Amino acid sequence: MDDPSVQGPQSVTAYVSGKEVFLIEDDRTKGSIPFEPLEGKSTFSAGKIYIQGVTGQFVRYAPSDCGFGGLRKVPWKKVEGTRQIASQPQATVDPPVEIKTNVSWPPNNRTVKGFAREGGSKTDTKKKDHEKKHGVEFGGEDYFLKARAFGNAATVGAKTAQIAHTFIKYDPKTGEVMVTHDQEMRTYYTWDQKFSDPFAYAICLTLLKMKKTLDDVDANRVASLKSEGIDLAAMFSEIAQKGEHS
Repeated sequence: MDDPSVQGPQSVTAYVSGKEVFLIEDDRTKGSIPFEPLEGKSTFSAGKIYIQGVTGQFVRYAPSDCGFGGLRKVPWKKVEGTRQIASQPQATVDPPVEIKTNVSWPPNNRTVKGFAREGGSKTDTKKKDHEKKHGVEFGGEDYFLKARAFGNAATVGAKTAQIAHTFIKYDPKTGEVMVTHDQEMRTYYTWDQKFSDPFAYAICLTLLKMKKTLDDVDANRVASLKSEGIDLAAMFSEIAQKGEHS
């Protein structure tokens, strides 16, 4: 084992954020030295500084791996100075997802157009994909013409919602549902009756497509939506049990 009388740095400076030491610097070399709190330790690693107390006014340097007996042979060093700096930047937290209901329609007061491009695919491809998936729900009528007619019809009696650039329209009389990205259609279908609430379903599915969950919505907004008859928690449970609309 190395001679524990080796002194290590002659003087050190502690950089403190709030009351927490985050850097110990050798005043001679201006190089950082690894450090740990002294409290609770029984073995000590070579080359580390061990600080006493929160801000480390005094420190001991471990020149070799040793126990407390070896560390005690090394004299305390007084910290020559502490430098208070701003707190380290915190990880950013996304704001809660905002869900608006009873919004104006058509979205942004502009005509609803064709299907939005997704992943570089052409509008015609998206139209065919949706027509193949949902066209049968409309009894052989022209899917695209019917979608445009519904998208641009008056919203008397319909329920509407907005989540970022996604708009939702549901007509309880006909069971029709449309989801758009601004004025471009994302999907158009009729209510799948295996789900209890098609409007809540469309909102929850939009959140899932955005890779969001109920935890990303402000709890007070979740409660207010429930008071409006839109129970997102119950619908998330339904989707987990039954899967998405086919």
